[in-house]
Amino acid sequence: MIRLPRPKKSHQAGCVAFSPDGNLVATAGRGLSVRMFQLRPKKLLWQIESVNAGGIIGALHFSPDGKYLVRQWETKTILHTLTGEFAKVPKKKRDWLPPELTPGWWLRFYSSDKNWYAEYHGYPTNDGSCLLWDRREAQNITENGKAIVLPYPSKDEPSEITSRFIPLAFHPTEPLLLLSAGQQGYVIELPSQEIVARLTFNKRVGQEVAETHVAAFTPDGRRLLVVDDSVVRVWDVPSYAELDSLDWGLKNVMSLAISPDGLKGAVANRIGQVVVWDLD
Repeated sequence: MIRLPRPKKSHQAGCVAFSPDGNLVATAGRGLSVRMFQLRPKKLLWQIESVNAGGIIGALHFSPDGKYLVRQWETKTILHTLTGEFAKVPKKKRDWLPPELTPGWWLRFYSSDKNWYAEYHGYPTNDGSCLLWDRREAQNITENGKAIVLPYPSKDEPSEITSRFIPLAFHPTEPLLLLSAGQQGYVIELPSQEIVARLTFNKRVGQEVAETHVAAFTPDGRRLLVVDDSVVRVWDVPSYAELDSLDWGLKNVMSLAISPDGLKGAVANRIGQVVVWDLD
């Protein structure tokens, strides 16, 4: 287990991401601040201080070769991984840019095969709605495909899966999506929306826009990790029997990531503390 140093200045780490080789960890949060760590040997490579007090980074992504980091706010910004300097990459060489879009109050999660995405509009704690999009008939990634609109809750006709549910994570190989509502989690199959597993959380999971990157399946799809009350809980897939509960004494954990090789996990909290551990 590795604890990365806390920043001297406030750095809310709403996002955390691994490089493809698993040796670099990037964190980002409010104000568009970003930090880049190297794990072997452990050191801080660079840090971008807050440049926009109201900005909330929706996601961080490394390029497949690990040379660039994409910071997503209302627009995508490309940074050099080792220096943090802004990078200008020709459009013809930017096919690797991820399609995820998470500005403002929107949340969007894509399945690994890009056939599906789940989208949430509005504050989860207020009036919002969750849409599922079937992209299998789309011509390219910029087209919406067919929308599956989840029903809005009704007192007369209650439905278990409704628009109030918040998308948290897609399974890497199967058409499965983890949704949350309050202290309940549901794994549903697409497009039938059939519930294949129910999980009970200790607290409300995914209730803040900046705290929805709190769940992930491992790349092999055999385990599911969820941040629940700042503790990482681990479930077996497909039995969904709980395997473990990991607690490093961090408070207000805001983000969870798993390395592409499935060997490491990382969490970051509201004040920028980061813990990296071996999944095995």
